[in-house]
Amino acid sequence: GRTVQRELDVDGAFEPHRVLHIARHALHALGAAHAAGIVHRDIKPDNLLLMRVGDDADYTKVLDFGVAKLMEGAASSSQSALAITQAGMVFGTPEFMSPEQACGQALDGRSDLYSLAATMFAMLTGRGMYSAVSAIDWLTAHARTPPPHLVDGKPDLEPYGELDRVLQQCLAKHKEQRPENAGAMAAMLAAVEPTLE
Repeated sequence: GRTVQRELDVDGAFEPHRVLHIARHALHALGAAHAAGIVHRDIKPDNLLLMRVGDDADYTKVLDFGVAKLMEGAASSSQSALAITQAGMVFGTPEFMSPEQACGQALDGRSDLYSLAATMFAMLTGRGMYSAVSAIDWLTAHARTPPPHLVDGKPDLEPYGELDRVLQQCLAKHKEQRPENAGAMAAMLAAVEPTLE
């Protein structure tokens, strides 16, 4: 297979229908992880692998659970191998990190939804959400700067206002304002898909 990042490097921005197809697969995987009490913590274009499975050229797998962490309350014991990180420690890729992750706060599955929405923004526009250069600039932007609209990244995405509205909600600074879980985000994307015609 090839990663979303590789596709971006070679071909540039993706068509909206393709982005939603890939996101649905990623949300299915994230929903399973979250149901098991695991937060991925590093969703980004490099960790979405596109494979050909039957007629589907973009069957998507989520890679690299290397920085995954059990959600609060999911660990059966404090000695769990996945629960060894301390509060305040930050792991992941700054360009796609949720505000709460950037600030070293407690995480749940909504952090991964933010990172997936940031990844979708990159897939649709061919660029990151912010014009940051250093890791601290990225972390600060995710924590404090309002999310850009799709037209800010690529003006010809102006017709996709409904998709932009969904991404704005998924990129909310406060996790309580985002979709409740991966299934809810998938339903929002399914509802907006007819507007992409």
